[in-house]
Amino acid sequence: MNWPLCAYKQHKGVNLRYFSLLFIVFLLAGCGDTPIAELEQYGKEPFNSEQWRQKQNRLSMVWSLSKDKLICTQTTTQIIDLLGQPDAYYISDMYKSWVLSSTLTFVIDIPYGKDKPELFFLGDLNDTVAEFSCP
Repeated sequence: MNWPLCAYKQHKGVNLRYFSLLFIVFLLAGCGDTPIAELEQYGKEPFNSEQWRQKQNRLSMVWSLSKDKLICTQTTTQIIDLLGQPDAYYISDMYKSWVLSSTLTFVIDIPYGKDKPELFFLGDLNDTVAEFSCP
C-alpha cells in the first residue's frame, strides 16, 4: 500500500525540480541590459542644469543624470534647484515629473514625510522604461 504514496512523493519532487528549473530559466531570460545601458540609446550628453531647466536636450542628458544617481543624494530643495520646478506630477505630488519628450518623462519618487527620494525612473505613456532605487 505504500507504493502509490512513494510514487506521489517522487512525482511531486520531480514537479518541484521542474518548476524550479523553469523559474530560473525565465528569471535569467528576463535579465537584459541594465537600466543605465537602456538609457544610452537616448544620448550620453553630460548633465547641464541650466540646459535642463530651460528644457533643452533633456532626453540626451538623462543617461548622465542617472548613471551616478546624483538625484539620490539630494534633498527635495536641492533637486528643485538642480532641475527646476517639475513640469507635472505623476499620479500624485509625491512623484515629481519632468517632460523629456512627447512620450517620455523623468519621475522622482519622494515619499511624504521624507526629504530624499526612494527611487527615480524614466516612464513612457504605458510603462516604466528604466527604474533606479536610491540606497
